[in-house]
Amino acid sequence: MKYTREVVWNMLQNEAEEKFAAFSLSLLGEGKENTKVIGVRLPRLRRFSKEIAKTEGKEYLDDTELTKEDSLEEILLYGMVIGEMKAPLQELFPYIRCYVRLIDNWSTCDSFCTGLKIAKKEPDLMWDFLREYLKSDQEYDIRFAVVMLMLYYMDDQHIDELLQIYDGISHEGYYVKMGVAWALSMCMVHYWDKTMAFMISENNKLDDFTYLKALQKGRESNRLTKEQKNYLKELMQQRKGQISKREK
Repeated sequence: MKYTREVVWNMLQNEAEEKFAAFSLSLLGEGKENTKVIGVRLPRLRRFSKEIAKTEGKEYLDDTELTKEDSLEEILLYGMVIGEMKAPLQELFPYIRCYVRLIDNWSTCDSFCTGLKIAKKEPDLMWDFLREYLKSDQEYDIRFAVVMLMLYYMDDQHIDELLQIYDGISHEGYYVKMGVAWALSMCMVHYWDKTMAFMISENNKLDDFTYLKALQKGRESNRLTKEQKNYLKELMQQRKGQISKREK
């Protein structure tokens, strides 16, 4: 079967659920009310992506031209196919760049990052590739890099540099801040002592919103102890007290 746009669209339509579409749209957040969502569940999209990548992956990627106005599911599927491709990372970079330009919500960003497991096979090459996105002024370019670093580079070799990178991000985009907060909460889980030393340092440059959200996400984690969560609560109270004093 040749996976043309029409064929893929019909595949998606056959799996569409109206109620699930409404639910999915509600999760995208404020300002995304006009996003085209048809309501195909992620397991179905993953199944399709495996089928396409296994038989005509390159042809599908080369022949499919998407814009941000296309449906959420078409964009998600395109990203999943990239993640399923059995090709060297260097050959996938043009498709990855194409996909990142389509990202305008957290769902298409984070789903794509989760599927790019090739980063584990060629970590140095991907690390260098991500640096260009850290330098971007675009909200979802930066979130893409933030989430990729969190998923594939949170290890003994990279943790110190990760904390420096997250500390150096100053973009005002909500989903950048939330991405950094999420990443820092995961740093707490895996590298508690290093992350706490960073969080209490007077030299860290985290803005109030990101700092407090990181602590909040840490407290919501089921992978931290009660004692650790109580400590995070103390830090939250301290920061809120400092904010209150500044505002007087």
